Amino acid sequence: MDDYEIAFNSETGFYKKEIKDFNSFVDDDHVLVRPKRVGICGSDHFYMNKYVGQSLLLGHEWSGEVFKSNSKKFSAGDMVTSCAVFGCGKCGQCLKGKENSCLDNIILGSESIGMLRTSVVLRAKDLIKITKTDWNTSALLEVAAIGDSVIENVKEFNIKDILIMGAGSVGIMAAIAGLREGFNPILVEVEKERIKVAQSLGLRVISLGELLIKKRKYDLIADCTGDSNGKVGAVKYYNMLCSPGAKILVVGHYEKNWNFDSHLMGKFSLTIKWMKGMPRSLYEKSIPWWLNKLPDIKDKLITEIISIDDINRAFDISKNRSKGIKTLVSIND
Repeated sequence: MDDYEIAFNSETGFYKKEIKDFNSFVDDDHVLVRPKRVGICGSDHFYMNKYVGQSLLLGHEWSGEVFKSNSKKFSAGDMVTSCAVFGCGKCGQCLKGKENSCLDNIILGSESIGMLRTSVVLRAKDLIKITKTDWNTSALLEVAAIGDSVIENVKEFNIKDILIMGAGSVGIMAAIAGLREGFNPILVEVEKERIKVAQSLGLRVISLGELLIKKRKYDLIADCTGDSNGKVGAVKYYNMLCSPGAKILVVGHYEKNWNFDSHLMGKFSLTIKWMKGMPRSLYEKSIPWWLNKLPDIKDKLITEIISIDDINRAFDISKNRSKGIKTLVSIND
């Protein structure tokens, strides 16, 4: 087959599927793109583990090259990306620029569409043009912007000391963005390799064991972990880390049922907020700063770059947190 996408079957695993939808011009607003890089995210593993079906289309951290355009906003050769959520453009949330909160949306990494594919036709209004850079840098822009979104969400709490649980890509990006915005982030991680990477980037990072021994309580926690792939997640440690009146921002995904201990919540008077993606405006605002920052640090963040033809290996490596931070899939190289 000439053009294909990678689909996931909950019983048999990954397979190639001929592209039919999201690959034809409908009107003058559409753009044909060839994806070049896709980052594998913890969210991808979360959805794989929860999925029961035949055609889950993963991949939302992506960058690509315009091949053909019916829109005056884009030309062949342009480097582009997008947010993980395409809003309907009509509801109140979309009109307020909060496409990530649109309930009538299209989500990358769903049964509708994913970016692990050789080509795609998208609406021009959903695409974001990137100033030319290398493909590996461009593939990290989405997760970097999520780090910015973490900091934007904690700003409302007006607390400078942030305990960031998890030194994966989101946690590291949030710590870097936090330093830029005048916060005092401390990263917590259990994997030695991730601790080394964070330290090499000049970030304050400690092991979970060291954190628990110190018995210090914190007023603001950004939970960038989760319990996918057999992990426990930071939620287990809230009662040991939270001071009375603490604020918690939950960024990572939890697969298992999360039973609230009302006594614990009342005793500590906790405020818990869940983060839901980011709006397009924040992504666009985030890109210029990270385009200057990422080229110098990308090699420390990227574990391996693997061809889409070896997709099983790519996901196996990304699942192993002890191997590093971010696995990229290369397409159309």
